[in-house]
Amino acid sequence: MAPSAIHNGALSPLRNRQSSNGHHFPKLNGYSDFMSSSSFDQRSMNGSDYFPTPLLQETTQKIIKTYRSELGQSSDKFLQSCRSVESFFDFVATIRLSQMPHHGSRWDKILKWAKFFTDQVSTYSEEVSSFTTQSEQATSIIYSSCRTLLEMGPKFVPVLEKIFGVLYNCSITLGFLVRHHDLLYTIEELQTVLVACYADLLKLLTGVTIYYTRRQHDLTFSIRTFNELFGKSIDDFFLHSDRFLDKIWSTRLERLAEPGDDSVEAVRNFLTPHDRVTRILATNRRAHGARADFTCEWFDRPLREFVRSGKNIFMVTGSAGSGKSVLSEWVVERLRAFRGRRATEVIRYTIDGTLKTELSTHSIVKGLLLQMLQLSAGDKALYKELLHAYELHIQGNPSTKVEDSLWAALGQSLRTGQDKTIVIDGFDQVYGGESNGLVLLERLRTVVSKHKNTKCIIFSRPLTKPIPGDCSHFSIAIQHTSQDVQYFIESQLSLTMNLNQKGISLVTSKLAHAANGSFVWSQNAIDILKTEQTPESTIQRLDTLPEDLDQLLDITMSSIDLKARDTKSILAWLLASERPLLISEVKQLLEVDTAS
Repeated sequence: MAPSAIHNGALSPLRNRQSSNGHHFPKLNGYSDFMSSSSFDQRSMNGSDYFPTPLLQETTQKIIKTYRSELGQSSDKFLQSCRSVESFFDFVATIRLSQMPHHGSRWDKILKWAKFFTDQVSTYSEEVSSFTTQSEQATSIIYSSCRTLLEMGPKFVPVLEKIFGVLYNCSITLGFLVRHHDLLYTIEELQTVLVACYADLLKLLTGVTIYYTRRQHDLTFSIRTFNELFGKSIDDFFLHSDRFLDKIWSTRLERLAEPGDDSVEAVRNFLTPHDRVTRILATNRRAHGARADFTCEWFDRPLREFVRSGKNIFMVTGSAGSGKSVLSEWVVERLRAFRGRRATEVIRYTIDGTLKTELSTHSIVKGLLLQMLQLSAGDKALYKELLHAYELHIQGNPSTKVEDSLWAALGQSLRTGQDKTIVIDGFDQVYGGESNGLVLLERLRTVVSKHKNTKCIIFSRPLTKPIPGDCSHFSIAIQHTSQDVQYFIESQLSLTMNLNQKGISLVTSKLAHAANGSFVWSQNAIDILKTEQTPESTIQRLDTLPEDLDQLLDITMSSIDLKARDTKSILAWLLASERPLLISEVKQLLEVDTAS
């Protein structure tokens, strides 16, 4: 997801939605007060007791006080450091001119994400300024915060990649929200939620900026710490954006709805996994996976050739561990960066083998439609198709009949003038093996072929049967990924091992040769080498590593005490579970007294 916490980027159900952690922002010199405050008066959301709220003005004033407390006399300099999006773009251009980041590097990607985010904020701010005060000042604080974060520099790429990856995901949502310009000036409730989203974003950026910039001298980045500190704020933003889209749906469908019709919320819950944790994993929009510098750029030409071609399906196949999931993320980023005639909306779906209840073609089409609810908010024809599938479900019709209706709904959702690209990773994980995978492929071909402005890119392990002739096909070979494997190994060694540059070069060369194009082998080999205490023992251990992945995994398993009761229990639970277990769930299981 994506080395990803973001799995499929779908909308989450409102009534059943759970935050992925219960942590509130901890108190750090006085700015926890606005992180945990309610984003807006809930009475404005029930449709009956609406009144405008000065939320953004109050939030902005709190944040200004926080910065004055944190920065003292230099607070004015910070608040005036970046007053416009043009000023921010000039700042990024100065970084590029002075540092000349390599194209395809992580630092280059962060700068692109920062520009995209601030550009979206600029457009969003113009909309918000029409019905709230101090939006200009709030926007200026956002630009200044982004500038301050980038001033940390490429030394802090792991931190900045996480931060701007989250902001990039938020900016995609901002673009969806401002599409509904025609309703913003007639429905006050939409204005309220739009302002709430902006206040969430402002609080998130302030918290992130203060926390990380004041810890530059002792900064060891931890994704878990990031999620504990800022997860609730991120969840609040997406919760409010979902409420905005709910209101769009209810408004667009007021004249269409008939007595007894079910709500959009009921239809969405029908499309969403019922298990709470599975739902969180399948709809999480927080994180962006890390990718080693310069990797995946070799795929630019094949991608562009497919985009320009007349074919609708692109099968990308590669052996296990060849980097397909990371490549799929790169493809999504590249597609979203297209502008002009090549601009396309991207629907990404990961078939995650660890979510065993979500591997059927039935679950996959539901996951795709969940995203179309966001992209096509207010589409009456789509709603009718989804409502029909939902009614078939609650009436107890066979699942095959319900699934047929869902695929018809997906086809309906693609009947728009906007170009769309569906990107599916993990195709080989479909329940039932290759035979069911080919059923899924045929479903996708049937739907996509009817819409000339829709394409589909599928990542899979090699198939035993020939790929249909009307599909483009690219097979990932060692010559494509050998350089990427080397980049990956270099990045891992420089971050985690106590080797000088000569040692890193030697270990990288040997590992890259032995890896035979496998990122999974490389990662496991590096994990084994990390246990060595000296550079000399690391080199000696390297020479003994087997090139066979199974034998390499045996080494890892041999380091685990399988006789320990708790260890055996945890492994058994992980093997039996139909989804990944939360740490809290493992703790609860360990606390069960089986003796009595």
